[in-house]
Amino acid sequence: MEDIVIFTERLTLRPITVGDLETACAYALDRENTRYMVRMPRESAEETLEFLRGAEEEWKKDRPAFFEFAVLYRGGHIGGVSLYEEDGAWELGWIINAAYRGRGFAQEAARAVIGHFSERFGIRHFTAHCDTENMASRRVMEKLGMTRTGESGGRRNRFADRDSREYRYDLILHDGGTGTKTVDTGPGSFKERRDPGPAACDAFTDERDLDLLGQDRYTFSILARLLKGPCDIIRSDHKRQILCHTGAAYPVWLWTPDGLSGGDKEAAWALAEACRPLKDGYRYNMKYELAEFFIEKARQSGIRAGYAMRLFAYDCPAPVGPAERAEGRLHVCREEDIEEAAGLIPRFYTGIGDTPPPREHILEKVRDAVADRAFFFWKDGAGNTAALCSFRQNGSLAWLGSVYTLPEHRRKHCAQTLVYEVTKIAKERGLTPMLYTDADYEASNACYTKIGYTLRGRLCTIAATGPISPET
Repeated sequence: MEDIVIFTERLTLRPITVGDLETACAYALDRENTRYMVRMPRESAEETLEFLRGAEEEWKKDRPAFFEFAVLYRGGHIGGVSLYEEDGAWELGWIINAAYRGRGFAQEAARAVIGHFSERFGIRHFTAHCDTENMASRRVMEKLGMTRTGESGGRRNRFADRDSREYRYDLILHDGGTGTKTVDTGPGSFKERRDPGPAACDAFTDERDLDLLGQDRYTFSILARLLKGPCDIIRSDHKRQILCHTGAAYPVWLWTPDGLSGGDKEAAWALAEACRPLKDGYRYNMKYELAEFFIEKARQSGIRAGYAMRLFAYDCPAPVGPAERAEGRLHVCREEDIEEAAGLIPRFYTGIGDTPPPREHILEKVRDAVADRAFFFWKDGAGNTAALCSFRQNGSLAWLGSVYTLPEHRRKHCAQTLVYEVTKIAKERGLTPMLYTDADYEASNACYTKIGYTLRGRLCTIAATGPISPET
């Protein structure tokens, strides 16, 4: 079979080989990191090599019975993810080097495998098992949308001196239409799906969805990036609606095309109600056309809803130097700046009236940006941090975010000067800089237009504000 290589926002998944022996041993021989696993830890490098040989040989077959992927982060091998046929379902497994745990890599890798194999081969039933005490694996399974379906005893983790209990989790994807080929997943009969037929909403996205989002390149560029990473829930019909929610601290993204019919709007409302209802406190990023419909539907349901924020999307084809430049200098953040940056990010969220994400999430994002030399401070003449800004690459776009000026340094042109310098860096890297602003914050919008930013699109955030009182 031809090699399968899968790319996500941060990771590359490719067939594991004997050339990965040294890096595989780094996690396969780690007894603490693998204490809840049945087939690991390995006893020796020789045993690990034998496993790698078997995995490599399996990839050479026309119809492999199992698939073992190496998980690469920034070119380095940090773990593995596997897919095995078992009792009519396909069993997922994963292992991440202890040095890279806690950063969402297992979930991102497993989600990528689910998406690729469900789309390419029509697999609809995935399963996974874990020790009942393995909280980390349980969280990964739940974030993948899997449901706990059983508990049993008799599990013997490798080198354990007693049996333990295990949970079984299942994920069944539904097409919801006719014309879907039934895929025989028995041994030796692995078939590529070629006529998927019409679909309802899948729990994965693929190239079709990225093509759709290309219609709204600026307004939904963040959604295109989020779909490549770990998400709590994804739903897409690959034609008229894409829903994505990465976590409780963030709005739900709901993309729909322009010119919606009444039926399209009703379908979007039904999807939102089934996944993340407005009445439960979820906020939504969407186009104005759909927002008006949602606000009215909420009113009919007895819920008051309205605009939490109106957003403008800008890009910068040609940066223009600020008329008044702030005193100080640009500082490209290094590893020793991570703690300071992570401490300032919550102030940014509070400043825009939002709830900060968990500290672990903030640290992960800051570390990634610092490693990419994409997190910046503006230092005043005395060397004190006056403002911050970062950017993340999404294809050919560089999305600028976390623009925040410390209160004592405001009205000194620090943010404008910093954004201008960061914009130039993004342009030098061959990227198109872009950013979102609060449409109602006139001073901020004027700040960006003066340095060359051009308005490209509009969207909004809506939220429920409470039940409608009888007097309303």
